[in-house]
Amino acid sequence: MSDIESLQKELNQISYRSDHGAPPGPVITEILPPDERPVLKYGSGFGGKWTEINNWVAYLQTKLKQLGYNPGRVDGKFGSATKSAVQLFQADSSLIADGIVGLNTWTALSSKLPIEPLEVYIYGEDKSSLEQVRQQYPHHRIVDAKKRLIYPPLEPSIPSIPSPVPTTIPSYIPEEEVTPVPDFLKKLLEAVKGVPWWLWASVGILILVLIATPGEKKETA
Repeated sequence: MSDIESLQKELNQISYRSDHGAPPGPVITEILPPDERPVLKYGSGFGGKWTEINNWVAYLQTKLKQLGYNPGRVDGKFGSATKSAVQLFQADSSLIADGIVGLNTWTALSSKLPIEPLEVYIYGEDKSSLEQVRQQYPHHRIVDAKKRLIYPPLEPSIPSIPSPVPTTIPSYIPEEEVTPVPDFLKKLLEAVKGVPWWLWASVGILILVLIATPGEKKETA
C-alpha cells in the first residue's frame, strides 16, 4: 500500500468517527412538529462533526426502535440498516418506500406514537452544559444521543395558564322617555290633595250615572 493510500485510509477512518471534531458543549435540537423537521435520507449524519442532523437521525432511530423496527445502532448516522427500517415502516404505513424521511414519513411516525413527549436531543458530555439545557427546557425530556442516556423533565407537567377573570360589563339600559305632566293637571292635583277617597268614589259614580242616563227629548210643534 502506498503512502497516499495509507494516508487516505487514515483520513477516511477519522472523518467517519462520530466523536471527532465535536464542538464544545452540546448540540441542542428541540423536537419540532413534522412540517418543521429536516428531510433525512441515506448518508445523512455522516461527516466530521456532530450536527443537528445527527440528532435528528438519532431521534428517528430511537422512534423506529420504539415501534418495533430495527434501524441498527442508535448512532446518529443514516446508514443501510436505518434505510431498511424506514422502508419497512413506510410500506406498513402505505407510503412510498423510498427510504427518504420527509413530511409524510414524519407525520406517519408521529401518528403511530401514542403521545410524543417533549424532547430535546443533545450531543455532549459537559455536565454544566447539561444542567444549563435542563434549566432552559424544564418540561422536556433530555436525550443524550452520544451516551444514549435519557434525563426526565425537571418539571414533569407544564403548569396550566389560568384563564383571565371575566370582567362583567353591565348591559346598557336606556332611560324611558317620560311624558311631561301639563301645568293645569298639576294645579288640579294640588287642589284636590287631601280629599277623602270615598268622596272621589261618589263623584265618579255620579258622573257615570249622568253619562249612562239619556236626556229628555224636546217635542217639536
